[in-house]
Amino acid sequence: VLFVAVPFARFGASRRASALTLVPYAVTSVIFFVVTQVSHVQEPCQQPRTTANPDFLARQALTSYDYSAESRVWGFLTGGLNTQSLHHVMPGVCSCHYAELYPKFFEICVKHDCAPARGTAGLWGAFSSHLRHVYNLGELYTGPEHE
Repeated sequence: VLFVAVPFARFGASRRASALTLVPYAVTSVIFFVVTQVSHVQEPCQQPRTTANPDFLARQALTSYDYSAESRVWGFLTGGLNTQSLHHVMPGVCSCHYAELYPKFFEICVKHDCAPARGTAGLWGAFSSHLRHVYNLGELYTGPEHE
């Protein structure tokens, strides 16, 4: 409440007070969106093979997109969400261990034919493929008004 009230109490109903109130929300919302959606809304994560798998844990791995999985820096910056599959399969494990666990985890997933999709170009590559996929979803839309 103070975060919203103080700028208006200090500067009145002004653009400055609005900016001091709204800009932090906008910036953190964009960061939250990028970090969370990039790891889920990807073409390889939404295929019938992945979403119809009857095994819960396999489906968690198959519907996740991982990038920079062995990077402790990206693990810290994203709260471990750069290794979304590991985050979903082992939620009780602290994300500080993900970079170390990931190679063995991925090996086990490959062995059981449930390897998560992986990006190699870091967050930028993951975000680019996310945006391409969302764009393609719009381009391929054939809803009622297109019939």
